[in-house]
Amino acid sequence: MFPRDQALPLRGKRGPIKQMESSTAGMESKTDVQMRRAAFYALASVVSLTSYSGEEQKHHACGTIIHSEFDNSIFKGKVLTSTTLIRDDPGANTVIKDLNIYIRLWNRSLVRGSLLAFDLHYNIAIIGIQGPNELRAASFRLLDDSCDLDDSMNLPKKKGALELVEYGKPQKISFGDKIFILGRFHEEPFHTLMTSGEFTLCSCCYDCKELLKINGKTEKFWIGGPVVNLQGDVLGLAHYNEYFIPFLPMNVIWRLLDCYKRTGQFRHPWIGMEILNLSTTHYGGFVAFRGGKRNVVIQKVEKNSPADKAGLCSEDVILKCNDQDVVGFNDLIWDEDGEFKLKVLRPTKSEPMDFILVPEEGKPDGFNSWISCGELLVRHKHLCDQCSLYESEFKACGMD
Repeated sequence: MFPRDQALPLRGKRGPIKQMESSTAGMESKTDVQMRRAAFYALASVVSLTSYSGEEQKHHACGTIIHSEFDNSIFKGKVLTSTTLIRDDPGANTVIKDLNIYIRLWNRSLVRGSLLAFDLHYNIAIIGIQGPNELRAASFRLLDDSCDLDDSMNLPKKKGALELVEYGKPQKISFGDKIFILGRFHEEPFHTLMTSGEFTLCSCCYDCKELLKINGKTEKFWIGGPVVNLQGDVLGLAHYNEYFIPFLPMNVIWRLLDCYKRTGQFRHPWIGMEILNLSTTHYGGFVAFRGGKRNVVIQKVEKNSPADKAGLCSEDVILKCNDQDVVGFNDLIWDEDGEFKLKVLRPTKSEPMDFILVPEEGKPDGFNSWISCGELLVRHKHLCDQCSLYESEFKACGMD
């Protein structure tokens, strides 16, 4: 059965914030106060969503209001959430039949949503809402995920410290920075939930290489909720894993939405290579590149792929793309038409090399997988063990 509307007056209380067990227990009180202030600032944009097939309840998720407008006495808005809400089954690439979506707002009022757009590859969905209730869109901040090799691990940081920047500029994110995640519970009393964790350089091990990782835990219904900084700005969209919190940064999300706005579709050109930030991957030639700065490294090149045809190889470091410096993974854009000019540094060469890459439409083996299978967990443990080894290597080489 569908949920009941239990709206509070428009100017009523927004409800208590329930703080879950945090991986950052023992934080300085000043940081704790900052987190609560930021949460109160952001929580009006946080909603809970429930999907149905007909009248059969299917999934719960959280979301963030990303757009709002007032037109003819009606508030209209768009909510960003995870496609887990609309998938027929957790790992399926099909949408629920006879889909109905209901959204619980900050004042407990219930509104019906409509599916506007979704991208199963990157696991994001946009839900449209409208009604008499005031909607407040969240503020967002892109991430600067680049990092100089000379202090790439940045350890140890003062407990609770996080470098804040002026609004509108990319947020610098470093190993050990405190980040928190908001959610809204789908049952009475519809608490706003908050948990926190530390940003880590370790890989999430999913097919989606753009995912970043926070050491911490959430519940399944929290998926799709916002990852927030100490200013209340949304940095990304949280996904679910039993052992940590993966999240997709706003850099990727906004590029996807911009592509959809321009072309009417989400595009995923196939290039046939895996690329990771040089500062966040366990690259075998890492220490040898101490003289280099912030770039991305090609981890793997598929045979007969566009990258392979262009002559690119694993362990190549990408310095420029279309004459623009590449200082982080998010500086690479593959959703535009035409060819890409890459300037690459190869470990066996003393000078940078030029390559022309022409992406092809569509990835032959389909969408990213979003299931935490046993193999993923084994791989994750292996890479976490590697993290400790490389951290020791950085310190031994004077790179801390």
